[in-house]
Amino acid sequence: MKWLWLVVSTIALLLPVATGRAAGVSAIIALSHATIEKTEGQRLLIVFAAEGEPGLTFKPPEQVWDWSRTSKLVIPVENRSDEPLTLRVRVESAGADPAIVKALSGETAIAPKSSRQLALWLAAPPPRSMGMTAGPALAAAGLEPGILPLTATKGSIDPEHITSVRFGISRPSVPRMLVVGPLQVEPPSHAETSAYNGIVDSFGQYRPGSWPEKVNSVAMLRARGVEEAATLAKWRMASPNRDRFGGLPGVGRFTATGFFRTERRQGRWWLVTPDGNAFFSIGMDVVRPSGATFVEGREFMFHDIPMRNGALGAHWSEKDARRGLGAQRGRLFDHGYTFDFYTANLERKFGDDWHRHWREESLARLKAWGFNTIGNWSEPELWAMHRLPYTVPLLPQGDYTKISSGEDWWGPMPDPFDPRFAAAADRMARNAAAQFGNDPYLIGYFVDNELNWGQGWSKNPRARYSIALGALAAGSQSPAKSAFIAQLARSYHEPDKLAQAWGIPLSSWNELRRDGFALSDENLGKPAVVGDLAAFTRFFAEAYFRTVSEALRRNDPHHLYLGSRFAWQTPEAVEACARWCDVVSFNLYKRSIADDRERWAHFHTLGKPAIIGEFHFGSTDRGLFWEGLVGAGAENERGPAYTGYLRAVVANPDFVGAHWFDYVDEPLTGRTLDGENGHIGFVSVADLPYQGLVTAARDANQAVLRELQGTAGAGAPY
Repeated sequence: MKWLWLVVSTIALLLPVATGRAAGVSAIIALSHATIEKTEGQRLLIVFAAEGEPGLTFKPPEQVWDWSRTSKLVIPVENRSDEPLTLRVRVESAGADPAIVKALSGETAIAPKSSRQLALWLAAPPPRSMGMTAGPALAAAGLEPGILPLTATKGSIDPEHITSVRFGISRPSVPRMLVVGPLQVEPPSHAETSAYNGIVDSFGQYRPGSWPEKVNSVAMLRARGVEEAATLAKWRMASPNRDRFGGLPGVGRFTATGFFRTERRQGRWWLVTPDGNAFFSIGMDVVRPSGATFVEGREFMFHDIPMRNGALGAHWSEKDARRGLGAQRGRLFDHGYTFDFYTANLERKFGDDWHRHWREESLARLKAWGFNTIGNWSEPELWAMHRLPYTVPLLPQGDYTKISSGEDWWGPMPDPFDPRFAAAADRMARNAAAQFGNDPYLIGYFVDNELNWGQGWSKNPRARYSIALGALAAGSQSPAKSAFIAQLARSYHEPDKLAQAWGIPLSSWNELRRDGFALSDENLGKPAVVGDLAAFTRFFAEAYFRTVSEALRRNDPHHLYLGSRFAWQTPEAVEACARWCDVVSFNLYKRSIADDRERWAHFHTLGKPAIIGEFHFGSTDRGLFWEGLVGAGAENERGPAYTGYLRAVVANPDFVGAHWFDYVDEPLTGRTLDGENGHIGFVSVADLPYQGLVTAARDANQAVLRELQGTAGAGAPY
């Protein structure tokens, strides 16, 4: 195939001269915060600037492309840098109504120093309609090694009216370079039309292809387990000296209180073990034997599933995940019979007493791999064994009111102004104290999880202050709404003064009480409105964290309050958390926390330690279709990515730990909660460790703890 580039100013027109099975596509190229550095034959070297949302957009020379007779969009890409690059792809189409734009989007990570054919299956059913985050790809089985598939796609398009294809990078911290080739489209193939049929084998693995951790028999599964046990025994012999909690003897000497606590010494924050030694928490989340996936209605996906009344029948169950969460929207196959391949494989490996053997094996692994903390969502029986310190997730249960943020990924926000919330928090704390109050192995409590405080990085007040706007829109009986109106009344005294500042008609405070009260985009642009929304966001966050903190202090003064694991956040919420929590927790899925020095410099001024509650790196070359929230681009890049992330956390003396999410890969056809099906584990569904990641993590864990032990508590402010 030959191509001709026609470059006119900053716009390039790509003209195909000939086509083969993959048809060339004529396109006009538009750039946003990006430049064409040079042309290399049929390809362009693009530099994406470290500002905004840089991107490269292909547009049709006429109004639309008609791709109704094609199935797959293909474009060559090359990442020449030394780090993985996550590329976002968005295809848009127009319908009969020009005002209605449909879009199909996804993202993928390109490994360092690698070239691939990026492929997007245009005619595929949305993965969520099949019950999972990402759909099948032969590349995951090693059958298409040169293909980089976009499988975790969202949305749909009209293939007859394609209007653009955009490639972009989200807020890069430094300029990034990408080589891209010409657009091509391919006709449908049999492999795509039957992609979901019989994809799961009897062990819960992707049936096509082979990779190092794939098992093909029970005998192989058991033999690999024996080999690993020998390695673990050797590694245990080489374990460094620690106190009984995993603390670091020799890093100064701290006061022993019998429970975990925090202390800042010479500019560095530490956790301190009950015996008075420094402790940096390296944790593993979701250490539990669970991996159920829905089978009912999707039986055609499972090639050889164990029978319900057979030898592995105990691993069948019935579940219903229809809870109305934002994370569950648009997903089908979300209730009915499930099968847990992971626990079935554990029974195949260990026999009837598999659960006890699994606990012993899992704790032995964590210790040998250099982990010293059992992180969130793990099995309670592991806590009670007192082999490793642990954290406990708590949730205030009750009929208190809630506030919608509009997104509600894990549900609406608790309304901290409702007295029933304070009662629920107190009840939660009493129950926790009764169970854990005297346990020195408990580090502390996470309360709630990834609450949607708003998008603090957004310049759009509607996204940034969604909680305040949600309170305004709530019903007249909402305590949060009443608290907001009372705050406004204290500030403005008279409703006409608020009306003038906000630019709205308002003759009485009662007019704010009507259900569904909303502000226009024009109103949201007024400084007074933004200031008042920010003030209430702070007021709301203060009420929430104060209520929980006081309940925990009242009932269990010995254990730490570790926050609510921020995913969505605003400065107001983080500052309130720092005021009331012992440790501020962040679930931070990025390549490195060092990419945002300004953010952590501001956090340093708050005077509290921080901990990473979740991070991970995945890939799509081990039989699963989704690389998780941050991809490494290839399996052999996951270990270096882990090492780089952990070292960046340790380098910031305000951090006291980092926890990986999670122990075991998610099910191939999606976990029951929301359909996530990522290759993000240290262990496969067949209970085999990913040795490259394990070895890299073990080396990194031991190295950073050894280096911390050698600092004698020293550390300069970040």
